[in-house]
Formats: sequence, C-alpha cells, structure tokens
Amino acid sequence: MAGTVIHHDIEDLGDGRQTCGTAGTRVALSATPLMASYLFVTAMTTNTTPVVIGGSTVVASSATQQGLPLQPGETVEFALGNVADVFLDAVTNGEGVVFMYLRRRNP
Repeated sequence: MAGTVIHHDIEDLGDGRQTCGTAGTRVALSATPLMASYLFVTAMTTNTTPVVIGGSTVVASSATQQGLPLQPGETVEFALGNVADVFLDAVTNGEGVVFMYLRRRNP
C-alpha cells in the first residue's frame, strides 16, 4: 500500500478476514452486502500457498485457475461497490485473506 493516499472525504472504514475452510470451495469476503468505495485485500502472511480472489466463478486449482492469485503477504486494491461481490478460493484448507474497506462521503 506504499504510496496510497487516503482522502479526507472518507466517511467510514472497516476491516475483516476470510478463510477458505475447504480448499476448492469459494467463499464471499462478506456474507452480507457491505458497500465500499475502496477495498484492500492482503493474503495472510501465514498462508503456505497462494490464494485466489475474484468474482463468483473464482477457482484456485492450478488446472482451471480463474481470478487473481495472491502470494502470502501480497496486497491488491480495488475501487468497487459491494465487498460481498468479491470471492476467495484456496488450494489449502484454512488459508485466506485479511481486508480493509473504506466508504466515501456522498457529495
């Protein structure tokens, strides 16, 4: 996140974590709608293999991989609407991500 500027128009911020209990079974980052302007997702540093994030069709298996693979400790940033629209899959049970989201004030 080096070089990221957080503007003064931020109304709220929150954070969370999500793990993939069973490898190969995708899970949403949020079980309920969670509106956000920005989302920062970091693969847990304790992961032993990459995890993959993406839409509802994300797949971590190397044979059919779909989505964005993240190495342990790697971070990606999104501008989006609903955190619940981002999914996680892993090839190792129990591995996952931590995340932080920001909501901007309405103009």
